[in-house]
Amino acid sequence: QERMDELEQAKKKRRQAAIDDPVKLQQVESLRLALTDLQAQLSATTHDVRRQQLQSAIAQLNGQLKSVGG
Repeated sequence: QERMDELEQAKKKRRQAAIDDPVKLQQVESLRLALTDLQAQLSATTHDVRRQQLQSAIAQLNGQLKSVGG
């Protein structure tokens, strides 16, 4: 139940962000889309070096999302 409440609060926050700053919302959505893509690549990749590259890229995107507020 707590997790559901957190998700609802995050959804409300995103809606408010869209009203306040549509450019920021677009940036957050773009970062999330890229993150989803990299996570899919990571789950399909078996080569160790490529997995490390993807994990690094995912960590960078997560950092960017935190700094943007997503």
